[in-house]
Amino acid sequence: MRQKQVLHVKEITLLGLLVAMEVILTRFFAIENSFVRISFAFLPLMLMGHLFGPWVAGLGGVVGDILGMLIFPKAMFFPGFTLNAFLIPFIYGMILYRKDFTLKRIVISQLVIMGTISLCLTPIWLNILFKIPIVELLPVRFLKEGILFPINVCVSYGLFNKTSLVTVMALSK
Repeated sequence: MRQKQVLHVKEITLLGLLVAMEVILTRFFAIENSFVRISFAFLPLMLMGHLFGPWVAGLGGVVGDILGMLIFPKAMFFPGFTLNAFLIPFIYGMILYRKDFTLKRIVISQLVIMGTISLCLTPIWLNILFKIPIVELLPVRFLKEGILFPINVCVSYGLFNKTSLVTVMALSK
């Protein structure tokens, strides 16, 4: 029999803070144009997956996407990007939930997200929205992911491994 995950007030508050961090990092601290966005919004999404598991983290990603769209609209709403917002923390949750942030797990999670979301789904959504052929979008997407992959891995491993300052501070409370 499956146990239901019950969230207590402290956990709901933490989830809300992570959602708020994701919205702020996506809407204010991102470099973007019509087809590419570069940000560190993956960090709170990764923590959501690690702390709350795939389903709750996915829901948190959707809430962050919808809140960001309602409060700080930059373009029209498109459900494909909301699906991406669910899948990214869901994937982190599948790989990292209640597990140590090892380099191997971080690399795998980044590769899965890069392969499924950034290089497959996002070009499809952009093609649907703007009628740009996918083959024209892929070189830019590959370049972006090729540059960001090592940065994302280094930043997330540096912040979340067992000996990092963030982890030591969290465990000391």
